[in-house]
Order: sequence, then structure tokens, then C-alpha cells
Amino acid sequence: MISPSEIPIDDGLDEEQQAVVDTPKEPTRTNTGRKKNILLALIILVCVVVVGVLAARPWQASNQPQQTNTSLEDVDVYHGATWPHANSDIQPDPRVTYGSLKNGLRYMIMENAEPPNQLMLRMHVNAGSYQEEEDQLGVAHFLEHMAFNGLRSFDADELIPEMQRLGIAFGAHANAATSFDETYYELDLPNSTDEKALNLGFTVMRDFADGILLEEEEIEKERGVILSELTSSDSVSYRLTKKLWSWLLPGHRLPLRWPGGSPDVISTVPRQRFVDFYEDYYTPERITFIACGDADPEEMERRIIEAYESMKGDQDYNTGDGSDLLGSVVTGTGFAAAVFSDNELVAEEIFLTFSRPYDMPADTESERVSQFPLSLSHSIVSDRLQKAAKKEGSPFRSGGAGGSGREGILGRSGIETGEIGVTLASGSDGNWKVSIPIIEQEFRRALEFGFTPYELDVVKASYMRYYQRMVDVAATRHSQGLATELRETIKGQSVFTTPTEDLRLFSQAMESIMPDDVHAAFKSFWDTSDLKLVLYSKEAAPDTSDIMEQIYNQSKEEKVEPPSMEVDVEFSYNSFGEPGEIISDTTQEDLDIRQLQLGNNVRVNLKTTDFQANTIGITVQFGTGKLSQDTSKPGIQWLAPQMMNNGGLGKHSEDELGRILAGKNVGVSFSVNEGFFTLSGTTTPDDLAIQMQLMVANLVDPGFRV
Repeated sequence: MISPSEIPIDDGLDEEQQAVVDTPKEPTRTNTGRKKNILLALIILVCVVVVGVLAARPWQASNQPQQTNTSLEDVDVYHGATWPHANSDIQPDPRVTYGSLKNGLRYMIMENAEPPNQLMLRMHVNAGSYQEEEDQLGVAHFLEHMAFNGLRSFDADELIPEMQRLGIAFGAHANAATSFDETYYELDLPNSTDEKALNLGFTVMRDFADGILLEEEEIEKERGVILSELTSSDSVSYRLTKKLWSWLLPGHRLPLRWPGGSPDVISTVPRQRFVDFYEDYYTPERITFIACGDADPEEMERRIIEAYESMKGDQDYNTGDGSDLLGSVVTGTGFAAAVFSDNELVAEEIFLTFSRPYDMPADTESERVSQFPLSLSHSIVSDRLQKAAKKEGSPFRSGGAGGSGREGILGRSGIETGEIGVTLASGSDGNWKVSIPIIEQEFRRALEFGFTPYELDVVKASYMRYYQRMVDVAATRHSQGLATELRETIKGQSVFTTPTEDLRLFSQAMESIMPDDVHAAFKSFWDTSDLKLVLYSKEAAPDTSDIMEQIYNQSKEEKVEPPSMEVDVEFSYNSFGEPGEIISDTTQEDLDIRQLQLGNNVRVNLKTTDFQANTIGITVQFGTGKLSQDTSKPGIQWLAPQMMNNGGLGKHSEDELGRILAGKNVGVSFSVNEGFFTLSGTTTPDDLAIQMQLMVANLVDPGFRV
């Protein structure tokens, strides 16, 4: 089950520049431009190039602070006036400074000391492939590439070397990405106290906004790079997703504007069409700048103002949401089955889905609280399918359920969708036939009977563990992750909150949510006559979709039983005999490591760090690893981790263990290394005892289930 948001978003750097693709994930749970006078645009561009050549390079400034006549009082800064929290009762994170300039550019600034002396700069443009015209397919992504091939302040061969001299590496510190409805640029400064690096960072970010040179020679050189990326990104998931959404959304723009574009257009599109897109959509009204890291917010605000206040605004900018550009979501099509084949597919999938129009609501307390019951219901259905997948002879190896959220591209595109399905086990061409009745009946069981109190308690505990864990580690969150979260609030139109506020909202909701509430939310969400049954297959016969529909309808005639009423089970590994003795206790002063030797000859190394708040990492090494592998059994080093990590314990299956430990921050992973085996896990001080019990149990009584 693949959504468009799971397709890698093309980055703006080629392989030689070691780009790292940033792939926004779908959470569990656009604007039209104006045409400028072409002659005027060309004159302006030429003038910019001349100035860029003759003027002193801003990034070559001395280490002394730059003098400026601009003060914060000189700029019209509207803190919070146009942000989601302005119309919400949700408390935003007070550490974030919000503002906007007279030209319409907005900014967010967040001071965060992890990692120390590092600063993350982001420039978000509210435009992507949705804004392309037919003769511009791929230009949004192509333009993003051109940002690294010649700027007002840097010739094509200057930017990368200058960044490298300042310790800014492509891929690791510089990146860019284009999606359907957004383009964003990322620049991480490894030393936020380096004046030269700061000057370069803000100069480059401003140049991305209106200083990309778009030189003919560089465009021609880059065409091959873009075409090569299209070829390399032409994956199975990409091809199948394009087929699915073309079938599901015939009246919508999404299937017509994949960010990669058209090879024919990319090969021939003239420079002027780049200029048109750039002038139309890279305007301050569509730009949000983010600075997050170990830097003074007032200094960041001053630099943002200096960098962007002179950027010319769009007098014809339309403040609408651009929904008229997207087309419509067709409904009333009824039940249908479809199969999409690709001979490179490795794991086949079959799932129920639907699509309908979605009007994104304001992000308020009541809206967030209202989403919890549905999310809980999907978690329970996922647990049921996962439990079925563990049964001997199951036709599928995993399963799940979920719906689109406001942050994902579907919700942002006015589409609501849900999915319930499985990934098929290999080894039998008929597994999809056996899986259809299981999916249909689990779906109907949830619709007819809802969920048990025990099931709800288990998922509630898991959710509570997550929200509490986020509070526990809040003090050591990294700026890079926070910068991404800030950026995601732009298109998701959501309030950026603290983990404490998130926990408060969840706890408030859990006080009143009962099984009937979860059942009602599930029924309401899945109340549609437009269900679609979809099979992703390596190959399929012409009548496969007819057979799918026949099997589904036959399954509907079968009676389903209510879910079984399960009871709590106690953890069986809380005692391992009398405690041993410490026979040696020393400290390596230079490494600040305490070393213990126990009476059974087990050796323990203890070290305190401040890497992540309220977190304890544990690693156990034992045995001889691959050195003791039987050479007559090749591949056992890959099979062993699968059995150990998915086989549970002798007295508890993996599924039962998951229910027992719901709400606990514990877990164990087994791996095979060259000279030893490893058990590793992460926990909190509160759950340390049960984490240790779990690790010992995995060592002395593994389940060895396939």
C-alpha cells in the first residue's frame, strides 16, 4: 500500500554532489501565479548578473559583524498574525518566534542547543509540480537543481568549493527537494559562530529566492543529470503508485503532475519557461524561512530581515489556497477491483481503499481530540492483522490499516483516503486469493462489533508511551529534526506544539474515549460505497480483477464472530534466582568508564552521557558470531536474526509479548557479527528493570519461532 508521499522526493543535487534525498512520510494517522512581462524579466536578470559580478561578494566579508542601517523597528513584523496558532486554542511552542516582512515573506526562528554550535536554515517555497503547465512538466524540480549551478553571488563553479572550505558538505549539510505542492532548500551550518559561514548561508538562501542565474550552458549540462535521475527513480513502487492514482483520481491534478516531470519536456524545455516559473512562483508571499539551532533569535531575525526585505513582492498575489487548480475527486463509482502488475515486484500486496474529497479543518484542540478514536481503531485493526500474519501457514507476512492525514500530500491536495491490507507471503501464487476473505472479514468484524476494552487499553498504553517518551527526550531533540517539523507545519497548516502540549491533549482525550467511541469513529470513516479492492502483483491473468471481486462478494456471505475477549497476562521472566556478586569494581579515569566483573565472569561497562535525556542504551555481546557458523548451512546468519527478533520468548509469543509490554519503553534486537552475537536495546530509567529482564529472557529462553 503506497501513497504518493512515500515516493522519494527528488533532491536538487546530483550523485556527484552526494545528495541525500529527504522523503517526507505520510503521518499515521497551491497557488496560481501571474505572468510577468518577459522583456522586463530578462532585463532584470541581466542587471542582477552584472551586479553579482561587479559587487563585493557578501560571503567574503570580514569576521567583524556587518554594519546595517536596518533595525527591527523599521520592518513591519506581524508576529503570529497569519499562522495556524492565531486561529487555534492549541498552545504553540513558546520557543518559536514567528514573523513576516512587508513583502509577505514569513519566517520561523527556534533556538535549540542540540547539537551545540550548529544552525539549520530552511527556505520553503509554496510551489511544486502542481504549478507546472503542460510545457513545463519537470521544471519545478529542474529549477531546484539549477540553484546549485550558478547564483547571483556565486558562479557555477564557485559555490561548492566555497562551502567545502567552510566545512559545509553537500548531502550532509546541503540539500533540496521538490514535491507536488512545495519546494524547499536546506542548509545546515556546522559552526553557527563562524561569521563567514553565516554570511554565506544567508546569502545563498536569498540567492535561491531570486538569484538563480539559469544560464543556457548550465541548463544544457543539467538536462542529462535530470534524465538520469528519472531513470534511477523509476522504481516498482513509483510505477505502481502512478497506475493506482491514475485509476483512483481521474479528475484530479495529482496523477498528472508527478514531480519528476516528462522526459520529452526536460529534454527540450527552453530557458524562458524556467524564467516564467521562477518569476511566477518564487515570490516572497510564497516563501517561509526557517532558522533553527544554537543561535540568538534576535540575531537570526536581523539577518533574515537584511537578507529578504529588499525582495520585490507580487502585486497580483492571490491569497487563496489554490484548490481550484487541483480538480476534483470523483465519487459515486461504487465497489470495484483492480490489479496492477510489474514484473520487478518482489512483495505482492492486496488492500481495500477509497478516496473522497477532503476539506482540511483548522488545527484546534477539538479537531486533534476527534482524530484519536479513529487512529486508535486503525491501530487495533493493524494489531489484528499482524496477529493473523503470525499464524502458521498465513498467506501474508504483515498487515495494517490507516488513513491519510493533514500533513501528507493527499490531505493537502483535498483527498481523504483509507487503506486496510496485507503484504503477501512468498511461495504461493494463490496467496492473494486466500487473503481476500481474511481482509474482508476483519474489516467487517470491526464494522459490526467494534473493539474490546482490552484491545483499546493496549493501544492506549502504546500511544501514552510514545507521548510520554517525547516529553522525556524533549530537552535533547536535535535541531535538524525540529527544522523538519517546523517546515511540515507550513503545508499541514498545523500548530507547532511542545511534547508537553501533545501529551496534555492526548491525556485529555483518553479520559473519555471508550470502545464505543472508537467503534463509531471507524464506522464513520469507512462509511462509503466506493470501496476499491487493489492487488499489486508481479503478473496477473486478464480475469484477475473479476476473480478478486467474486471472492470478496462470497466472503461477505460468511458470518463473522465478535473479537475474542482477551485477558491480561503477566510477564513470566521476572526472577532469575538469587542475585550474584560484584567481585571487581574499577574506573577507567581517562574514559570515565566504570567496569564491573560479576561472580559468573560477566563483565559490565558503565558510562554516563548526556546525548539523549532520560535514555539508557544497553548492548550485550556474547558467543563467537559468524566464527562458529556451520559452513554446511550458508545463510543461517541471516535467518537467525529473523527467528530471534520475531519469535518471541519460550513462554510468550511475539504478539503476546507486545500486549504485555504495551506502555513500556523496552525492546531487544538480536544481530550476528563477525566474532560475536549482540543483543541491544534502549529504555528509560523507569523501565530499566523490565528491560534487563527482557534481555536475559532473550538470552536464556528465546522462542525460536519462524
